[in-house]
This record gives sequence, structure tokens and C-alpha cells, in this order.
Amino acid sequence: MFWHFREPVMITEGKMQYLFDEKGRRYLDAFAGIVTVSVGHCHPEVVAAINRQNSLLQHTTTIYLNNEVAEYAKELVDKMPGNLKVVYFVNSGSEANDMALLLARAYTGSYDIIALRNGYHGMSAETMGLCGQHTWKQPVPQGFGIRHAMNPDPYRGPFGNDGKRYAEDVADLIAGATSGQVAGFIAETIQGVGGTVPLASGYLPAVYELVRAHGGVCIADEVQTGFGRTGSAFWGFQNQGVVPDIVTMAKGIGNGLPLAAVVTTPEIAAALAKRIHFNTLVVSLTGYSACIICTVIHIYISIFAWQAASK
Repeated sequence: MFWHFREPVMITEGKMQYLFDEKGRRYLDAFAGIVTVSVGHCHPEVVAAINRQNSLLQHTTTIYLNNEVAEYAKELVDKMPGNLKVVYFVNSGSEANDMALLLARAYTGSYDIIALRNGYHGMSAETMGLCGQHTWKQPVPQGFGIRHAMNPDPYRGPFGNDGKRYAEDVADLIAGATSGQVAGFIAETIQGVGGTVPLASGYLPAVYELVRAHGGVCIADEVQTGFGRTGSAFWGFQNQGVVPDIVTMAKGIGNGLPLAAVVTTPEIAAALAKRIHFNTLVVSLTGYSACIICTVIHIYISIFAWQAASK
């Protein structure tokens, strides 16, 4: 088990920005439950929504309709640009990225995925292969069809903040390590586990154009940067002026609840309709928490409105 501190801390209570241990000692939670608790621990509006839903319905599955799920999906896509109009709810960021790879490969008919060195996308068997750091890789077969490009690190990279120079490495990778056709490209907008490293300026526009020219789709991993985490935009990819084909999200979406989502276009989503796909638990979580998440989004929006008004 990985402990964050040399002497593990036992947390027994949380109130907004504070955590308390078993002795009543108070801590300022700057870590936010690994970038997850975005509107505070036990926010009164979130607690009220949990209690309201908990007394109404706790479990159903994706084989049934649920009004809370549909209403939340509508709220979510309303915050998305372009034709990102279809939502798949899942249980974790790893599962969301798993599904993104499945969608990319099913839609394009290609297999190779371009990821970044120093990136992090989860710890399932599939997403472990996406990771560009040895510390998160078990010594087992992994990463089939995954090609890792140079990290466009504006601080320590060889080309500084010149995103187009780093994009040339992706072109070389496609030419030398694939058939010339790829399924997609995935990247965090800001690398979280890798050290809070933003991508070099102009990198995503150049790479998105290149990947699409080779038949691939572009995936934005917003698990850590989504829902206003970057401070200047609701989604991290908006800071680079791009519109992805698939967006994955988790953590801040549920303010601590085990919920995640994949948002994509109707055309890409249709690729999964060729076979049966359903999820047993996700609607019990989503139905349980959709009204909670609507509450969370409304809190985010009110914070953004306040920030805009105060400028």
C-alpha cells in the first residue's frame, strides 16, 4: 500500500477545506483527496442532495431509463464544445480511459494509440500501458499498440515552450512505428502525476491536426484538469484552443464519489452499437449521485461567475 506521508495520517472527518484526524487535529486540505474534492468536504448542498437521492433510489442499471442520469448528462454536454453530445458513465478514471481506447479503435478500425512520456492515465491493465512513467508499471505484459511520444515539457524539454517542434516527434513516430494509420492520441492537458506539467504552447493544435490526418481521433484526459481545475477554463483542453473527439473525466465530477464519464460525438459513439454494452453498477452510482453532481456543477458555475464579476 502506498502511503503519502512517512507517518500515515488517520482522517476521520472533513468539513469544506479542512480535514480532522482521530485526535481532533485540523488540517488544511490542499491535496483535495488527490484532486477530487472540488467543492469541499461535506458541502451542505452536496450532503442535502445525497440525502434526498438516498431516500428515493439507490440502485438501478443501464438497462433501465433514469431521469437523474438523463438530466445530468444534458447538464454535462451543455458544458461541452462542438458535437460532443453523447455521454457514457463509468466508475473510475481508469475505466473512462479504457472506454476511450475502445471507442477510438472501434470507430477507426486501427489499433495504434499515441500517448506521452511522463503521462499518467490509470492503473488498469490497459491504462497502465498508456502511462509514461515506470513507477506505475507492473512487470507484466502491457501497452500493446501504445506508442509513446516525446513529452512536450515547456520547462525541461529540449525545445522549451515550442509545441510545434515537439509535434514533429509525433509525425516521426507515426511514420516509423505504425502502419501510417492510427486509432488515436491521448494526453492530459496538464500532466498531474507527472509533476503538474502543462503541455508546450501550440502542441495540441499541431498534434490534433496531424493525428486526424492519419485517421485517428483525439482524446483529452480531463480526469485531473476538468471542472475548472485550471482556474481559467472549465476544461483544460480549452486553454490550448482545441476541441477533442473524446473527453474522459472523473475525480472532480463526483466530489469524492466513484463516478467518471466519457463524452464523445454521436458518430464515434455509434461504433459501440455494433455489440452489446451495459454497466451493472454505474447507474446505481450515477442515479445516486446525478443530482449531487448537478449540485456540484451549479456550485462550479457560481464560483466561475463570481470570479468573472470580481475582475
